[in-house]
Amino acid sequence: MESIIGVLVGASIPLFKDWLSSRRAEKLERIKLHDNQRINAYKLAYKFSSTLRMSLKDRTQAKDLAFLNGCAAELYAVIENLPYYSKRVRGSLIELENVMECIMNNVMDNDTNSDVITKKVNPISERLRNEVLRDFKVWE
Repeated sequence: MESIIGVLVGASIPLFKDWLSSRRAEKLERIKLHDNQRINAYKLAYKFSSTLRMSLKDRTQAKDLAFLNGCAAELYAVIENLPYYSKRVRGSLIELENVMECIMNNVMDNDTNSDVITKKVNPISERLRNEVLRDFKVWE
């Protein structure tokens, strides 16, 4: 009887080690995938912050049109990756989304929209860029 128990315990040890090893490998793959997606999300956010700042300097069209044409689709693409960003970056993106919705709701009021963009979007875009760069420094 004791020999049977000894054989079972002896046979189960390698199985247990293999199980633990496979769990570690799976966890490592999940971490790698998450980190890769997070890096891509931050690259997209940095590109968006640059596009946003450049669109606001466009003098060929009204500020609200430059903002909507240059950034609406990109903003929603960046927001899709919201879980990967730090709390500060998420806050800035949500704030930009709220401004975008406000402008879309009053699309006919160019003067008010231009004022909102000048007062809110410019500072948010600078803050977003700085927050992304600050998060990059933490990764180094």
